[in-house]
Amino acid sequence: MKLEANIRETVELDAKSIIVEFYGDKKKQHFEVFCTFNPI
Repeated sequence: MKLEANIRETVELDAKSIIVEFYGDKKKQHFEVFCTFNPI
């Protein structure tokens, strides 16, 4: 399954999560996605 989303906030390198809105979501819901960022 392939999902596409827009990031809805500025991404900081020390952040543990980002807020996204998925394409095609008629309710325009925002979701928090937990992740780790590695700029290397």
